[in-house]
Amino acid sequence: MRFKKTSVLACLLLVAALAFLAAPAFAAGQPQGVTHKGPVTAADKRAAAARNAAAGMKVGGGTSGGAVPTPGGVPDYFGPYPNYANSPLPNVVSQLPTNTFFFAEGTCRPNFDPYITIQNAGAAAANITITYMKGDGTTKVQTLTVPAKSRGTVHPPDVLGVGNDAAHDFSSKVQCTNGQPIIVERPMYFNYSSVWTGGHDVMGATSPQASFYFAEGSCRPNFDPYICILNGGDLAANVTITYMKGDGTTKQQSLSVPASTRSTVRVTDTLGVGNDPAHDFSASVECTNGELILAERPMYFDYLGSSNLNWTGGHDVVGFTP
Repeated sequence: MRFKKTSVLACLLLVAALAFLAAPAFAAGQPQGVTHKGPVTAADKRAAAARNAAAGMKVGGGTSGGAVPTPGGVPDYFGPYPNYANSPLPNVVSQLPTNTFFFAEGTCRPNFDPYITIQNAGAAAANITITYMKGDGTTKVQTLTVPAKSRGTVHPPDVLGVGNDAAHDFSSKVQCTNGQPIIVERPMYFNYSSVWTGGHDVMGATSPQASFYFAEGSCRPNFDPYICILNGGDLAANVTITYMKGDGTTKQQSLSVPASTRSTVRVTDTLGVGNDPAHDFSASVECTNGELILAERPMYFDYLGSSNLNWTGGHDVVGFTP
């Protein structure tokens, strides 16, 4: 009986010794001193990825089936990574109410009908000042009050009139002067060249920047792209536009935008018109002398597609800025 007890005791001591010796080897591959409760954050993922890299693990080389989603498909945020700990979180950008919005595009020329729509979701009235900075270098100011929990609609031709000249092209700054947060959009309807009908709409930018980027643009037949530039500052803005074309070549254009003015660039005047990749372009719009600007890219079209569809219309976007 004493021998059995001694044997059992020896076995237990041996198991304990093995577990003690194995613990450092097992722990070497684990994060030390790390405890985690709650959802996994971007910092957690970066830390896990750094540990995996230090251990010699590599990012997988396969392509995820959802990495390039089809229309209506669900994007795969993890892409080719073998586990989520190595994967960056998607960036989510939300437009929260603020008190100032800027627009580079706007025109009161014949066959264009622009509006400025203002949401005041707050509990107090919003006192609004709109500053129109026109293509001829002059400005005009309009004031109004938008009641609490209400929408205000402004029709710029009622203030600027209608005319076929630069004095009726405008950029605008829409500001609440009594601290209420607002949201502002600029819808515009058109019968472009008395042929192409449609409308476009953008949310205003919340601040001017030094540079803006556009992925889309085309000077193929039946496309008419523009770049509209607002300089709301007190000094002229020296602007360089770099066109990065579908054939891999680039072309630059330089201009000066006077203070408190809107300038209009018709891209076909620089790149010409042609039915080939050399007339598809992306663009960067950069101010090179320290002034802050805003850039939009409206484009009007008669889209033919592969079967002469003749879909007319237009679209517009405020440029991306880092």
